[in-house]
Parts: sequence; C-alpha cells; structure tokens
Amino acid sequence: MRAKSLAWADAAHRAEGALLNGNVNGALRALDETARNSRRSDDEVRALYSRLMRVGRDSTDAPAGAVARLHEHMQQAAGVGPSPATVHLEVAAEVRRGRLEGALALLAAVASGGLVAPSTGSFDLIVHAAAARRNRLLAWHAYRALRRAKLTPSAHTLNALMKAETRARRPQAALRLFARADAVPARGWVGSPPDGWSLVGAMAAAAAADEPESVSLFFERLLRSSSDEAEDGGNGGGGGGGGDGPSQSVAAWNMALRARLQCGDRAGAVRLYGEMRSAALEPASGVVAPRPATDTLNTLLAGFGGSGDGGAAGRPPPREGRGV
Repeated sequence: MRAKSLAWADAAHRAEGALLNGNVNGALRALDETARNSRRSDDEVRALYSRLMRVGRDSTDAPAGAVARLHEHMQQAAGVGPSPATVHLEVAAEVRRGRLEGALALLAAVASGGLVAPSTGSFDLIVHAAAARRNRLLAWHAYRALRRAKLTPSAHTLNALMKAETRARRPQAALRLFARADAVPARGWVGSPPDGWSLVGAMAAAAAADEPESVSLFFERLLRSSSDEAEDGGNGGGGGGGGDGPSQSVAAWNMALRARLQCGDRAGAVRLYGEMRSAALEPASGVVAPRPATDTLNTLLAGFGGSGDGGAAGRPPPREGRGV
C-alpha cells in the first residue's frame, strides 16, 4: 500500500514538473502511469487534476490549451467526471488567454450536457473580462447565458454589468441598472442585491455622467454601510485604513474628493484628504480611509488650481483638516 502511495506521489510530481516545463504530453504520460499504478477515489483524482490545471492556468510556460487537455484527459483517460471547480478552472484559463467566446461556448456546452451544473462565478469571470475590454454586448450575452443555465446572478454579476455600461459610455444605463437592483423589491433584477462594490460602481457611473451630487450621495451611503457592517461584526473595512474593502477603495475616495470640488465644497475635499493622510500617518487611529495615492493629491491640487479663485494651478490648499 505504501509503495503504491509513493508511486502515486512520484508520478504526480513528475506530471507537475513536465507541465511547468511546457511539456503537456509528458504530463499526460505521467498521469497515465499514475492511473496504472494506483487506483484512487474520484475526489482524489479530481484534486490532482485540479492542482495541475491551476499550474497550467498560471504558468507562462504551459502552452495554450494545456488546461483543456488536462480536463479532457481526466474525463476520458481517468474516467472521472467534471465538477463545477474543474469547469471553472478551464473557463479561467480561457479567460486569462483572452478567449472569452471560447469560455462562454464551454459553459454553454456544460450547461446543456447536464453532467454538472456550472457556477455563477464561472459566468462572472466572462462578464468581468468583457467589461474590462469595453465589450458591452459580450458582457450581456454572458449574462443571458447565465440566466439560461437557471443560475442566480450575484452582486459580482451586477457590478460587472454596470462597469460594462459605464466603460461603453453609457453611464446612465449603469445607474438605471443599479436603481432597479437597489429597489425594494428589486425591479427587473433577479439576482443578489447590490453590495459595497456596487456603490463604488454607481459612483463611477455618476462621475462619468457628470453628476457630482450623486457621487457624494453614493459615497456617504458607502461609508454608512461600512460602519453598519463593522458594528455587526463584518469586515466592512472599518479597521485602521489598512483593509481592502469597498469603503477603502482609493478610487472611491478620489471620486468623492473630486465631486466635492466640483460642487464648490473645498473644505469637504480637504477634510477627505485629511482623513486619508491620517490613515497613512496613524494606521492604528481607526480612521476608515485608504492611504492617499499620487493621483489623490493631484486631484486636490487640480481642483484648487482650476477653481478660478485667483490662484494658479498647483496652489497648496488651505491647511484645514487633520494631517494636511
């Protein structure tokens, strides 16, 4: 028994080494040897193939199609059916290589085959990638495929669709989508309710639509929701400015700062910058703010320089607010 376990581990190690060297055929040969020398449970086989599929997905030396070949080999040579996790790994590999249509076709085939149900997260990968490429039509196509698979859209799905609309220069469409999902009960949205990142997306849409007042309203709501989550024991980003939640998104704070300047609220903009500075200088202060980035100060200086109040661009802001 011990000898078979050692043979399994050795063959698995050689398969991983071959894959890291870009030799998919060598990896498959090692897997064939593994199957001959030791019979394992389906879960153990899936775990092994999943590990190798992650290597193939992440390795720059693995050739295109390596993950798909591993997935196919698991099913045909090892005789083990796919799982939502192994399907997700193949989708992720396709998305990473920019083959979004191929990833969507794979999910459609899996959903129609009935062997395993794909996950909402697998479709979300495609929606997010399409949004990043400003491919609004593909993002919505993936969403409709998700619905045909009888899956429930997540807040991530909503956020990606809003991003797709905003990046396609349709910010009002993004705001309407958010409003439908945010209504109680939701109107025309059958998925999960908006989350903190949805509010950041709504801020971006409002900024693109040149609605600074709406940006400020969404931001205040974002901070309130973060505070509520912290009181309820959640991780709403309420700890010392070092978290990575939506309420500590530098982009969100920059948009809020810019909106205050657009509305003529210089003091409010300086206070926001002061909170960010406090978070950077006193990480244990409990300030719910991210550390300012270079573009944060540039935004503040540009707002003061371009305000037409007699100052040249780049004039320092007044020393209001803690830490400025």
